[in-house]
Amino acid sequence: MKANQLNNGNLPELPEHIIVDILAKVPSEVLYNTFRFVCKAWYRLISSSEFTHENAVHQKPGLLIQVPRRHCDIEGTWWKTTLLQIDENEFDFTLTNFSTHSMKLIRSSCSGLVLGKTEEGTSMLCVKNILTGSVLTLPSCPSGCKHLNPDCGLALGFNPGTKEYKVVHVYADSYGFELFTIGSDHKWRRIPGPFEDLNERPFDVERFRWSDPESIGGQVLHWFVESDTYIISMDLRDEKFRRTNLPDVGRSVMKYEYDLVEMNGELCFVYKLSGFQIDLWVLKDFDRQVWSKEHSIIAMSINYTPSGASSGLTKKDKDQSHGGKQKKVDDASVYRKEKKAKLPNFLKLEALATLRNGEVIVLMDKQNSIHANIMYLYDLKHEEMRQFRIKMKKGTSFQPHRSGLVWSKEHSIIAMSTNYTPFRASSGPTKKVKDHSDGGEEKKVDDASLSRKEKKTKLPNFLKLAAVATLRNGEHEMRQFRIKMTQGTKFIPHRSSLSRRLRTDQMELSAELETSDI
Repeated sequence: MKANQLNNGNLPELPEHIIVDILAKVPSEVLYNTFRFVCKAWYRLISSSEFTHENAVHQKPGLLIQVPRRHCDIEGTWWKTTLLQIDENEFDFTLTNFSTHSMKLIRSSCSGLVLGKTEEGTSMLCVKNILTGSVLTLPSCPSGCKHLNPDCGLALGFNPGTKEYKVVHVYADSYGFELFTIGSDHKWRRIPGPFEDLNERPFDVERFRWSDPESIGGQVLHWFVESDTYIISMDLRDEKFRRTNLPDVGRSVMKYEYDLVEMNGELCFVYKLSGFQIDLWVLKDFDRQVWSKEHSIIAMSINYTPSGASSGLTKKDKDQSHGGKQKKVDDASVYRKEKKAKLPNFLKLEALATLRNGEVIVLMDKQNSIHANIMYLYDLKHEEMRQFRIKMKKGTSFQPHRSGLVWSKEHSIIAMSTNYTPFRASSGPTKKVKDHSDGGEEKKVDDASLSRKEKKTKLPNFLKLAAVATLRNGEHEMRQFRIKMTQGTKFIPHRSSLSRRLRTDQMELSAELETSDI
């Protein structure tokens, strides 16, 4: 795209790469809801796959907190979803309603896309972009799994080499792992599990359940398998499994002593050495399995602020669904009667995620937070820990997430921007009539000459329209015409061909996504 194409109207004359660089840093919500309507050039740029991937890198990461609503049954559970984000400059956080309505449980997130079950109450999976509303429903898994958490493991990942998104599912490693590549697969593929000899499995087959893996940039997945020396990893580029040794901490470690989180694009091993110290090990080289101890959180050196302290963390509440402005509320005004809290026992903490380029780690008390609604933020750079409260229930789920424009809608037909010509207007389209049976020549008939007495027509109610087919690319122009029809009239897309074999285009959402460059 040339620079002058990006500068239609009164836009400043800037080189193309500068405009692209500026827009890539704009929040996805602003780009999708506002900037893409500035001009056609910006619309095409913001909708391009190259730009959406560039924009995703600059989006502010957050942590999705999903709290189950009224529980009818496992299949029918809905979740209230909130997005936790850390301020870039201050040690503050925002809590934003992630959706205007309840959602199903999100099992994985990658570049703005989320993976979960369909909202129709079936056991089928779907991949969805909450921002753009684009949804792809996946075929049923051959294993017949109903995808009930925590009975299976699910992940959504991305292969940067082929620029393809992949869904990974495991119910039982004896059956194998199931993979679905969006854009090239029409059905699930089954690949062997990580253990060639099933007797080598370090877990009890009757008790062990594969969980959702820890995803590193959507490219490498890591599973805990009840081993005190290694975890199972999978690189989505070659779809091969390997054993990744845990860091050498001087002794064998059990699962309750550590957590796995992503830290600035690398795997972080959060080792709870004691009730007063946590060590953070980072996998610096995945291929050579090189670990490095990057940080130590030591209780006696922490500047701790409980949620009830007047100098505590301020909370910004914003209801995005109602367009409300952010409002800072000091925690002290909410919990003035609360007694000053002590530092938590580090052995009872669970690391959930890291935010702000790995500078802040989010933790919760595994035993008490569900009832006390307590979580913690720790600033690694300033050695500061702060406590805050959020309403939670049993089963509350946490998922790292960042917004994105992947799978943005290719076109939006908006009434106010449509150039509309009704049926009777003299400037309307001409209609070519040709009687093939008589071999007659085409005859142009102006629509206005057919119905001069008809009143001027307004734009139709879009809710009452039925899409029949797509033909020749248009330029946001709508024209009305008339044709004689009776009840039961059918419409079939067709193109002439010398071949006897009828060739039809797939007209399903999955086919549209497969042919798009994502």
